[in-house]
Amino acid sequence: MSAVIKQMAAGIALHRVFDAFPSNVLFIPVLSLFIVSLWSFYSYILLQQIPGPFLAAFSNLPRVSWVLSNRAHDIHIDLHRKYGKLVRFGPNMVSVGDPAEIPTLYSFTGKFTKSDFYHVIVFYAKGKPVQTIFTTQDENMHRMLKRPIAGIYTMSNLMSFEPYVDTTISFFFAQLDKRFAQTGDICNLGTWLQMFAFDVMGELTFSKRLGFLERAEDVDGIMESIWHYFQKTTPVTQIPWVDRLWAKNPIFQRLKAVRMNPIAGFGLARIAERKSAPDTSDDKESSTNSRDFLSRFLEAQAKDKSIPPWALTAWTTSNIAAGSDTTAILLRTTITLTTN
Repeated sequence: MSAVIKQMAAGIALHRVFDAFPSNVLFIPVLSLFIVSLWSFYSYILLQQIPGPFLAAFSNLPRVSWVLSNRAHDIHIDLHRKYGKLVRFGPNMVSVGDPAEIPTLYSFTGKFTKSDFYHVIVFYAKGKPVQTIFTTQDENMHRMLKRPIAGIYTMSNLMSFEPYVDTTISFFFAQLDKRFAQTGDICNLGTWLQMFAFDVMGELTFSKRLGFLERAEDVDGIMESIWHYFQKTTPVTQIPWVDRLWAKNPIFQRLKAVRMNPIAGFGLARIAERKSAPDTSDDKESSTNSRDFLSRFLEAQAKDKSIPPWALTAWTTSNIAAGSDTTAILLRTTITLTTN
């Protein structure tokens, strides 16, 4: 009898578990929905006084769609024309269209710090993040990276680089004459301007053109890598938590194969070339400019032992990616506007 009672008790307990199971399953999504709704309401109330698109008050997805449309810059301008100097672009994002507020937003008090937008575009080398002056959100790290090299970018120093820019300009024109003016072939000037910008930055940073103009091709696929990298990351910059959950999740980073970012890898390769080359600082016939960016970066690192080894990668990576790409954009824009 006791065995039967035990079986009955076990059966009753089992039925109770199954009876309660559906409600337990529903509890989690209901609670999640409640938390999301509460957070959305709180976010809406927090900035309700600032005008903007209705859906943007509850979600960042409208901003993602603007980026994917490749018209985000036009949409931003149109929204400011419609709503004024302050426009709500997201649940916790406000776009400021008043130049008078620049001192407030970029003051030294640190009241407004960099958002997680910058975390998304951090490069990785050998599975580890390479913080740069542009991407780091840590003010102390920003100072540590900027202080040793700030003087290199003064106008007087930059003017000393002009002869090296001139040699690349001459080579650029010679290539256009040889490949297009003399043959009548069609020139994709936008591509050639970007190759020119890369070779200029190569000359200034590493004392040698990187071969883009000479070979008339994308060396090591670096231009395509930059394009695909930013094409992939730009939408995610509008929803940074996705990047933390997926691309930069430390668990996934350990499990997946380590792939070096091609931009960082490109800079590391040039650094390795310089370090393995014989010292030519006293050789007047040497093609290496002892005052190029890399030489000065190495000097700065040698003077201050507190500078971490990866800072050299950060500095050269910034020159390659930011220096060449933005220069190419400016050149294309200038020529487009002047010819139209």
